[in-house]
Amino acid sequence: MPMLGVHKSFKRNKNSWLSLRDFNQAFYPLNEALNTKKGGIVVKIEDLELALEFNSSGNYDNEVYLDNESGKIIYVSDLVDEEPPIDLFENEKYALLPTKQDLDLGKSLALKFAHEKIPEHYNEVYSIFSSKGAYSRFKSLLERRGLLELWYKYEQEKSIEAIKEWCNENEIQCI
Repeated sequence: MPMLGVHKSFKRNKNSWLSLRDFNQAFYPLNEALNTKKGGIVVKIEDLELALEFNSSGNYDNEVYLDNESGKIIYVSDLVDEEPPIDLFENEKYALLPTKQDLDLGKSLALKFAHEKIPEHYNEVYSIFSSKGAYSRFKSLLERRGLLELWYKYEQEKSIEAIKEWCNENEIQCI
């Protein structure tokens, strides 16, 4: 059985951002998780998507953990009023959820998108990602070309696939 990590330091993407709607939903998810008959956990994919966005936001020092016994998602940040469990960093029942970079959903996903969906702009996208501020310039390029909605759809599909794969590798059921 794969072990989920307790506390790890992951590189944060300083160009990620979280909309106010997503931020509020991240703190007030409708249904975080349910216990299963087998003793494992089931977590809603929507809750994991919000956790991924929150965990990947580079604006703050955010971390999101999953309680492997209850399935509860725990948000840790200066922006969160609720105190995390006292044993969060010592107890192996808490797993730090991955960031977009951990799931290879950063620069490499944008380059893959360019290669698959807009090959005529691949070189331009590649050069955009050679310096800081790339993600905002990438989105500006897509907006000018009328491709921003296509990117958002592609990014969401790939994020869901990556979350499901992560859950499968860690024996977590997602619904």
